[in-house]
Amino acid sequence: MLRKTIALTFILLLVCATAVQAGDIKPHSLFLIWDYESFISVNSEYVTISGWTSTYFTCNEVTTTIYLQYWNGSAWVDITSWSSTLKNTDYCSVNKMIIPPRGYYYRVRAVHYAKLGGLPEQAYTVTAGLYFS
Repeated sequence: MLRKTIALTFILLLVCATAVQAGDIKPHSLFLIWDYESFISVNSEYVTISGWTSTYFTCNEVTTTIYLQYWNGSAWVDITSWSSTLKNTDYCSVNKMIIPPRGYYYRVRAVHYAKLGGLPEQAYTVTAGLYFS
């Protein structure tokens, strides 16, 4: 009877499952960091980049660091970075509007960090590259 129940449950999960693209799944950290993301937007005048880190709990320290990168033809290269660290919070973000050199692909790489007591935790995100003409 137990085997039939397990088999039926498995079949129902397969039938009811929704197709999900790989980009839709973001692994969550185990304990502190709840949600995290980086973002890039390009228009005709400037590039907007941002990143944020959200935690399950109020932490001693939450940091979001964003790196602007460009494609040099063979690799992504860091140009510059911005960071924000807040104490006794559950959210931290960084937002920048910049005008980098035109004619390159740009993306954002971000490091998301939280610390509660002696327990640190880190997560990472990278955006797709966008062309700034």
